[in-house]
Amino acid sequence: IVVIPHGIEPPPAADETPYVALHQGPRRVAYIGGLSQQKGVHVVVEAFQGLEGATELWIAGDESADPAYVRHLRSLATPNVHFLGKLNRDAVWRTLAQVDVVVVPSLWYETFSLIVHEAFAAGVPVIVSDLGALAEAVHDGVDGLCVPPGDVAAWHAALHRLLASPGLRAELRANIRPPVTLSEHIARIEALYDDVISRGAIQ
Repeated sequence: IVVIPHGIEPPPAADETPYVALHQGPRRVAYIGGLSQQKGVHVVVEAFQGLEGATELWIAGDESADPAYVRHLRSLATPNVHFLGKLNRDAVWRTLAQVDVVVVPSLWYETFSLIVHEAFAAGVPVIVSDLGALAEAVHDGVDGLCVPPGDVAAWHAALHRLLASPGLRAELRANIRPPVTLSEHIARIEALYDDVISRGAIQ
């Protein structure tokens, strides 16, 4: 069995220095993904309460998929929680260029999680639930943090730790390894087929 990582399209070349390297305003955390119970967004919204200092939580996703859950999220949200709605591809990259941390608080096992790898492609550290593919993608304390799923207190502590420490954020950012691009993914598949064919396993 040969495992070839899924490839992603790299972000477009930036015309300016990334916002995260310049801004002196609130520390910004982003969730980008599905808005449903199993995604655990409520865990981060609850964990965000009581964080010290100027902080913002940006939540992006299709609010029409589960309106009742979105209403619940809004009922939990403090004034520093902002709902961005559904983003197109360009808007995803623009958002990633403006935040300090990405969170993936899933309560179930994800198969891959594109947003983790897109965050890494944008140079943004990630906090994830310590589950399956998420824990495999993030090296705890190296390029992000792994937190027990559903544990609001643990998520609060992780957010406080990362947002209160510019040095830690910089260290995690420096350790991020660029993810496999779509072109590299295709090249690896083609090389695998070439190898199999050269050994006569496929005619």
